[in-house]
Amino acid sequence: MSLLSIGLLSAMLLAVQLSLIQSLGFVQGHHLAYVVLSVALLGFGAGGSLLTLFRKTASDRLEVWYAPLASFAGVSVAWLPRLAKGFLHTLEVDLLFTGVDPWLQLAALGALLCVPFCVGALALSIVFRTRSEHIGGVYAANLIGSALGASIVIPMLTQWLPELLLPLLGGSGLLSGLLFSRRKLWWHGFCGVLIFLAILTSSPWQPSQYRDLAYALQLPERDVEGPYPHYHGRLDIVSAPALRFAPDVSLQYRGNVPAPPHYFVNGNRAAVMLDRDAAGHHILAYTPHGLPYALQEYASVLLLAPEGNAPVLLAASDEKTTVQAIVPHPLIAEHMRAYVPPHTGITRADPRGFLAATRHTTYDLVVFPPRGLFGGPTGLQTLGGDALFTTEAIVRSLDILSPDGWLAFPVWLDDPLRHSLRVLALIRAGLQRQGIEMLEDHVLILRGWGSVFFMASPEPIGARAIEKARAFADGQGFDLIHPAEKDDTMRHGALDEPPAKWFRILLGADADAFLQDYRFDVTAPTDARPFFDQFIRPGEWAGDLNWLSVSERGMTVLYVLLVQLLVAVLLIVGLPLWPLRRQLASGGGTIGYFSGLGAGFMLYEVALIQLLIPLWGDPVTGAAFVITTLLVGMSLGSLFSRRLSNNHGYTRVLTVIACFCLLLIGLGMPHLIRLVLPYGGMVRMALLGPVIFLSAVLLGMPFPCGIRLLRRRAPAHIPWACGIDGAVAVLAAPSAALLAFYFGYPVVVLLAAMAYAVSATAAFVGWRNVDDRGKTFA
Repeated sequence: MSLLSIGLLSAMLLAVQLSLIQSLGFVQGHHLAYVVLSVALLGFGAGGSLLTLFRKTASDRLEVWYAPLASFAGVSVAWLPRLAKGFLHTLEVDLLFTGVDPWLQLAALGALLCVPFCVGALALSIVFRTRSEHIGGVYAANLIGSALGASIVIPMLTQWLPELLLPLLGGSGLLSGLLFSRRKLWWHGFCGVLIFLAILTSSPWQPSQYRDLAYALQLPERDVEGPYPHYHGRLDIVSAPALRFAPDVSLQYRGNVPAPPHYFVNGNRAAVMLDRDAAGHHILAYTPHGLPYALQEYASVLLLAPEGNAPVLLAASDEKTTVQAIVPHPLIAEHMRAYVPPHTGITRADPRGFLAATRHTTYDLVVFPPRGLFGGPTGLQTLGGDALFTTEAIVRSLDILSPDGWLAFPVWLDDPLRHSLRVLALIRAGLQRQGIEMLEDHVLILRGWGSVFFMASPEPIGARAIEKARAFADGQGFDLIHPAEKDDTMRHGALDEPPAKWFRILLGADADAFLQDYRFDVTAPTDARPFFDQFIRPGEWAGDLNWLSVSERGMTVLYVLLVQLLVAVLLIVGLPLWPLRRQLASGGGTIGYFSGLGAGFMLYEVALIQLLIPLWGDPVTGAAFVITTLLVGMSLGSLFSRRLSNNHGYTRVLTVIACFCLLLIGLGMPHLIRLVLPYGGMVRMALLGPVIFLSAVLLGMPFPCGIRLLRRRAPAHIPWACGIDGAVAVLAAPSAALLAFYFGYPVVVLLAAMAYAVSATAAFVGWRNVDDRGKTFA
């Protein structure tokens, strides 16, 4: 029963991580995702370090603490939502740069989140220490339990809000303690009462006052539906007379301005649903969105991630047009089907995956979703990765266009210009990949009051289309920026930086020099670096922070977070080890070996999660798939390692093999992803799963082999070896995101291989004085 107990505790800790990522994404946004990952690992590092202080305690005396600690870990998880609510509702990420107090508040929140992971890790470290002779089976139970927690949390998040799920997950810790030992039943009973009270008194979290949903909830006469839980993000529906829909509408519009239901996903506005039989449902025709339909009639239109049914109603106004809308969120797709005409199709799919899977169908018009109004994605997409707005996605969109088809991109204008310039850079990169050089002959640019609308075609734009575009602009009071006559007068007030000037430069021969010299990085993202919402250039952050939205400050937040985590590691993991500094100084091989394992695995895991997001459409599913596959494979590797002798040579060989395995994956994974992207989810899993699984089997062997080696030759090193492994992984999580921003995720996988090379070097050099009988250890 002890292995089952270990598995239950491990499952709880992993499920808590994913649930917290989802719930923090709703309350505060995407920047706190890596706080959860790092805080969890910090807890594991702290647990190993604390256990080091009791290195002289007998195993039987030490093991009796496992069950009480497992039960208390369940209690801390159950009460975490209620205790953290006060910090979350007064903390605001956008105020972190206004003074010291917000950072202290964030540190206090991190300390609170660390408690269940520290207690749970301390319990697991006790088992690793006291049952090191069976480390293969114990480590396998730990990994299989974690994989189970990652896999079951997905269906559970469709039934419960993540903050309401946490008290239920706390019961796993209590059950783990009971299964391990039935001593001190009064303690387990007390913990059970506390968990039951936490379940009874749990309540949903409220979003930060700066979230879109918070503004909507303050409107008079509001009507709220939901929240509806889902692993793609919780859905709230708000209706209010003052909550109107008129995105950059022309002043020539004389109709009713509708007040439709607004749909919010994780606190951000995601869609509106217009009544197609009510007045005002045609309002998008009086915005820049109406430009494509003023140029020509279309036989087929593809709408990628439309923000509600308004774009669908506009495209379907001609009943001869076949309209296909690709909606990522399952609940929104289900609702939208009741708000669109019968001759339109609503497909629940990830837009990037749909583009890849489209083989024999062509479209006359492909419309991308708006960009540039507020923020970026949430959850694990900490740097705002967006697989739909990459050069490869644009090229694929051009491939499925009919010969005279169009791509359309609505973009909100910002000041200084960033999002619109990046979209035009993407269009430029996509057209150049198609062999088109005279870019100015293939692009139309229309400016509204607060937005700009780009249209691109693989064929040169004819005079008739330009004439119709000019007529639409004149009729609505908009500006046709390109192509424009020399005597054109812009109707709208100028920004600090003239958009028409920069747009024309990007379409000309000086584009490369402009992209290199512009104050922001607006180059076209790629699948390797899909960071559409990040514009900061290194060394220029301080002067530009006042201009940037919260999502655009992700780089700076991660840098400061990394510094805070380094301080936390030194205090929580390093400080307990200070009395053992002389012993640690002689254990360079152990430090190097387990540091490499911790950094290498975390870099590999984070890179895989992000690389595979285009395959699943949302980061939570991708994280669950990667984590489950990795942990199951590592558990089998751990079990298999029991068949190996404790010979030092096996440890050396395994780390070298793991290094070369990650090198191959880093070089080949981008090509493999492009190969499987056109297929369905099951085929993707069947093709990618074995690759990830086999790599995980290899990665699962070095850790238990190293622990067994320590048990024979330096048993006092075991607890702080676990602590070092976790402490390095703490810093590797945000570091992986920063490294990916500069070099791309495939390079992060190669850096993971280099980390395993460090472990291999430590095994060859740091432990060079080890003989097979274990008489010496350096």
